[in-house]
Amino acid sequence: MAEPDLAAPAAAPAMPPPETIKDWLDNNQDKAGTADYVTMKQAFDAAASPPANTSGPRVQPAAAPTQITVTPSAAQSNAALPGPRVGKDPRLMEPVAPSINYQAPIEEVRTALAGVQNEPSRAAGWNRWADFQEQQQHAQGGLLRGANDWMRAVAQGVPGGAWGDEANAAVHSILPGFAGGMPYEEKLALERARNRRFAYEHPVGNVAANIGGAVASAPLTTIRGAGVLANTGIDTLIAAIQGAGGADQNQDRLKAGAVDAGITAPLSLGLNTLIKNLGRYGITSDNVVRAAEALGIDRLIPAFVKAASPDIQAAGRRTAQTSLDSPLNRSWTGAQDAVEQSAAGTANRAAGSTDVQLAPHTAGTTVTPSLETAIDAAQTQKGELARESRDLLPPAVRYDVPQMREATEQVIERRAGMGAENPQAGLGDQLGMTTRPPPDPMRGPFSHYGPGGSTWENMADQATEIGQRLGLPPTIPRAVDDAQLAQIYAGLRGDQRSIMRRDAGPWGEATFNRNLEQSSNLSDVQRAISDAMKDRPEAVVNMIHSAATAKGAGTNIDALNTVIGALPAQERVALGGGVLGKIVNDAGGSSAKMASALEAIPESARALLFPPGTRLSRDVEALREVMGRVGEVNALQSTGSAASLGQTMAIAGKYGGLGVGAGAALYGAHQAGYGDAAAAIGTGALGAKYGFNRFAKPYLLQHGITPAVQQGMDAARGIPRGVGSLYQPPPSEPQ
Repeated sequence: MAEPDLAAPAAAPAMPPPETIKDWLDNNQDKAGTADYVTMKQAFDAAASPPANTSGPRVQPAAAPTQITVTPSAAQSNAALPGPRVGKDPRLMEPVAPSINYQAPIEEVRTALAGVQNEPSRAAGWNRWADFQEQQQHAQGGLLRGANDWMRAVAQGVPGGAWGDEANAAVHSILPGFAGGMPYEEKLALERARNRRFAYEHPVGNVAANIGGAVASAPLTTIRGAGVLANTGIDTLIAAIQGAGGADQNQDRLKAGAVDAGITAPLSLGLNTLIKNLGRYGITSDNVVRAAEALGIDRLIPAFVKAASPDIQAAGRRTAQTSLDSPLNRSWTGAQDAVEQSAAGTANRAAGSTDVQLAPHTAGTTVTPSLETAIDAAQTQKGELARESRDLLPPAVRYDVPQMREATEQVIERRAGMGAENPQAGLGDQLGMTTRPPPDPMRGPFSHYGPGGSTWENMADQATEIGQRLGLPPTIPRAVDDAQLAQIYAGLRGDQRSIMRRDAGPWGEATFNRNLEQSSNLSDVQRAISDAMKDRPEAVVNMIHSAATAKGAGTNIDALNTVIGALPAQERVALGGGVLGKIVNDAGGSSAKMASALEAIPESARALLFPPGTRLSRDVEALREVMGRVGEVNALQSTGSAASLGQTMAIAGKYGGLGVGAGAALYGAHQAGYGDAAAAIGTGALGAKYGFNRFAKPYLLQHGITPAVQQGMDAARGIPRGVGSLYQPPPSEPQ
């Protein structure tokens, strides 16, 4: 029997000629390391090398594993596959899938692929099987499945959506077979085959849907006001998660996530910086906005007045100032007029006037008939204060007045020394009290009812009489001048304080002093009302305004309580309108002066002038907010404006300057040999800045950014997250 020819065993697979193998290797250098390439290279080396031992038997080079045969051509191995595997997407054909019957029953496919030891090759086999399955399911799905494909593409752009395939496969892996359950690896392959098919059929739509999902979900994953770095970090983290989730079994997830994050981070940093700078034009002071809306002038006030940022307020004022014929300047001027007109309208409505110049007169005319009641109310209140002081002492007790006696004697001596014929003239009432003998001290302080001394009521009446005489106008003739009378009055008050200190204690003395001060204020109010009633009606409003303000002599709450407490509710509102009209007239159209005048009225006085719960009260509070803001913005008119910086710097700021830092960077680039690039960048930057300063910035300062635009900017933060996922790293090489 002849020995078998070992040089050409029957089991060796047929190989192409060396020339064909050489051509294939030259045309597929990008596949170096793959199963196809390694097999073909071994075959070529074996065919091209001479035998190492010509005398012995020839040994054929090792063939590919017998349980798996791979085809030498990727195009041939994919010829029967649908969709993107027909030589259209080389990246998806790495590594080469085993050559088995992928259209066989699933049990046979599982058995065949279970024997594949190389994990990337086995995964590629499942992907190829899934491609066949997807082709059949897609053909049978119809419009409903097509719509679902679009929804899936959008969902993949949502943070964590790229992991949807794994999540879906995991759920199906624990379901029973009758409920659609199947092994994780098979279900995952089906999910990704569906994604591949859709991306191949709709390359632009798939990208748009992915970015659309990222954009739609961005407002929910954005922390407005958190700062540029914080939101950039959020975007980068989401991009890393998405990138890792989008990688398949043949890709390095860590690398895919890092690549996605690396692309997203700089894009997000630039976009978040832009959004932050633009977003300032949409951040408003809520209290100012609400106040302007309450007054009905919200649309008449430019955005920079309502802005929360003092920088935006100052920029708006400067821009309006340097462009006097611009819509922004007209809007700013109109806002100031609107505030003044709103204040005037409020005053007229409350006072019942048709012209703010007449509001104080109208209000004074309205309340004058009720002022007599106020005078009577003041007198009644003074009587109550006197009774409160009297009740601190025992009844019917009599007291001496040594300090008053001494003061009266000094006045008489001074008048006698000056040659007066009758030094006691005009002092009869005072001498009648001071010449009485003191009460008998032997009978005790509370037991003397004899003729000596004077009762507390006598002393209080005497003090009231002297005080009223002192309050008379100096033009009225009098027998005793004010200085002499004031000396006697001070002595009598000193006796009263001593009595209170001795018989009622320190608390009694303090109460007496407080009541005495209030009574004196009420007397001033009575005189002021009487004088105002003799003058023009607006004098009443002037008096009330003086009593209400903290400027000058200070707020007189007692006077306000006395006058306003005696007025009916409608007249109180009218009086408040008259005071507001006076403030508007005195300010001469200046919001800052009006705001200052309202702020000078303490809260307790404002509550009396502008009764809480009324429209007048609400409008005044709104005016305080708006006037105050307009005044603050107006105060910025010299901050960085043409008036303070000079014409040269104003022109540079208006038409755009790169600034020292950017200019130095471009000069350095020019010196380094990048002159053309530096010139292009500088020109573009100048053009962009000029365009922004000339057109966009004035518009934003006037109109601001609406909530809808702000939401759009928040949504735009999702663009960098979606863009990063457009790049995918190549598959790992088979092991």
